[in-house]
Amino acid sequence: MTAILGNEKYRIALNRRGAVELLVLQEDPYLMNWVMNPQYLQETGYGDDEDKQFGEWELKADGEVLNSSSFIPQITQEGPGQAAVEFNTSRIKLSMVYSLKGEQLLWRIMLTNTSAQPVHVEGFHVWLSLAYIMFRDVNVLRNMRESCAVHPHLGGDFAKFAAVRRSNEGPHLGIYGLAGRTVTSGSYCRYSNRFLEQVSPSLDGLLYHRLSLVEDGTSMNASAAADWIYGSAYEMLSLAPGELKGWDYSFLPFSDMEDFYRRGETLGHPRWSYTPVLPAGGVFQASLHMPEGVTVKEMRLYSAPGDSQDIILEDVTAALIPESAGTGPAGRSSGGTSYNVSLRRNIPGEHKLELVLDDGRSDVLIWNVLEPVSTLLGKRAEWMCANSYAGSDAAERPYAFRPLSNQGESLGKLAFLLMNNRMTGPVPGQVAIAEKAAALDMRTHWFEGGDFSRPRALYGDFYRIYDFDYIAHVYYLLSQMEDDLLQLHPAEEYLQWAAEVMCMRLDPDAHPGSAKRTNPG
Repeated sequence: MTAILGNEKYRIALNRRGAVELLVLQEDPYLMNWVMNPQYLQETGYGDDEDKQFGEWELKADGEVLNSSSFIPQITQEGPGQAAVEFNTSRIKLSMVYSLKGEQLLWRIMLTNTSAQPVHVEGFHVWLSLAYIMFRDVNVLRNMRESCAVHPHLGGDFAKFAAVRRSNEGPHLGIYGLAGRTVTSGSYCRYSNRFLEQVSPSLDGLLYHRLSLVEDGTSMNASAAADWIYGSAYEMLSLAPGELKGWDYSFLPFSDMEDFYRRGETLGHPRWSYTPVLPAGGVFQASLHMPEGVTVKEMRLYSAPGDSQDIILEDVTAALIPESAGTGPAGRSSGGTSYNVSLRRNIPGEHKLELVLDDGRSDVLIWNVLEPVSTLLGKRAEWMCANSYAGSDAAERPYAFRPLSNQGESLGKLAFLLMNNRMTGPVPGQVAIAEKAAALDMRTHWFEGGDFSRPRALYGDFYRIYDFDYIAHVYYLLSQMEDDLLQLHPAEEYLQWAAEVMCMRLDPDAHPGSAKRTNPG
């Protein structure tokens, strides 16, 4: 470790490459490391991912791609509360400064043009690799207490990330954008399927997050061309000689999601509570609190109706209705201005609500208007039958649903089809497809010779006993269909099959070997 910072709230260590390899909240009873531990990466065979640790970066300028792994930074420390990491390329100086100020860890990122000519930055990406880990061991408490999920809020100038411990026990860690725009974020996954060697947990791996501070769209051509929600922020950054561009983030612990948004509000972030999904004809409702000294200029609504290729822009500033004093949600900080928003939406499609402030900054909410659930389910059923069902001509497992799997995905598709056809007017073709898959594929795939008393060892030398619950459920659903919809067997016979499967499943003598009696999923 090259630099170690600490106060009553944090303990932080930077390695020789300037990456953060230790970030601990001092008041955390479990002293969780909130960033990727390089020792764990080495132990589990992910050591080649060290270039994705917190603070590593990639820069594309004037067509040249530079990576932090190609440079040796200069690291300077000023007492226990601040450290600076500086990379010098031929034309650009890249700096990161970590500062401890009370409860806050401040992270400042800077690009400076050190050349005598303008520099055009097409992409600048920094890894924000928090401890999004599924540990490769059977210590459930470790996976709960020392791993987190990362929930991003992007768009506009108020990016924030809630890193929530899997146990849902605070303290959690919040990251809030203070200056500079986070254009987008992405993730990179590494995993190993250990199902046959380590029954549970069967999957281990890591998810790395990366912030794109500059993105002109060339590194993601296919998605950028269709990205009407975030695409307006995709642009090149031009730095004049001597010019500096900076981005600031604040790290703060929080106890729950209410506290996460409250802390953002103290840092100047607009605070929303809103309806993320509503049915067509429903009303989008939101409450908004603006911190003191921050005023609204306008509010715009962009929508992409499902039946149109056009993006519709509406000025909905008039929908911002100031709240009466004392009517806002409990826990809201005093001062500032509160509003209510109501917007009735009749056409399904994605919606982007942009709040523009007088100082030019903006905040963005993304929400959806959906078709009636019955319509969505019907369309899904049609798509599955047209695109997932293999039919009789398949070389491998005719009549099965794709992708082929031993872990129940095909069973779920069958159950969905049959349940949907029970809830609505049945579509004979869909029922026929489900029946063929259940009688001609499912039975022979999961059972030797189709004999319900002889489960097939689909996982090496064992099978999953809980699969039989789903199989029996499919046969039971078939038994609830009218006989004139069934082509292969009468409904009563399918009920008999369901009973045979469950009798075998519940009979301990039918499952010799402990590996077959346990559920490894």
